[in-house]
Amino acid sequence: MKRLLIIDDIAEIRRLIRLVSMNRYVVTEAANAEEGLAIIRSERPDMVLLDVNMPGEMDGLQMLETMRDDPDIADTPVVMMTGRGLPSDRYFAEVLGASAYFCKPFSPLELADRIETLLATGVSQRNDPY
Repeated sequence: MKRLLIIDDIAEIRRLIRLVSMNRYVVTEAANAEEGLAIIRSERPDMVLLDVNMPGEMDGLQMLETMRDDPDIADTPVVMMTGRGLPSDRYFAEVLGASAYFCKPFSPLELADRIETLLATGVSQRNDPY
């Protein structure tokens, strides 16, 4: 069974994504980037769903950059999620190789479809128009 890691400081978002996964994946959660990085390095999830704006020493974009700089986890697919929706955030996520980018509120069904497609195709970095 494929493994997802949801990194978001809002518990309700993590719960929503867990519900959308409908027991098709093993889901692990983290509330900040530092905790998420530790889980990625130890558990090696098949995909990460990552919030852009989080408290702590690093936000989601900084975390994505850290992941891409680490050869052991650089090819992990990352779906970015944000409530800010700034064009600069989207651009930076694309440059860093995010597999997809969703603005909150997003359609849970669209997110589920994108996760399924990315995992089925084995795409790690997909620079499509989102």
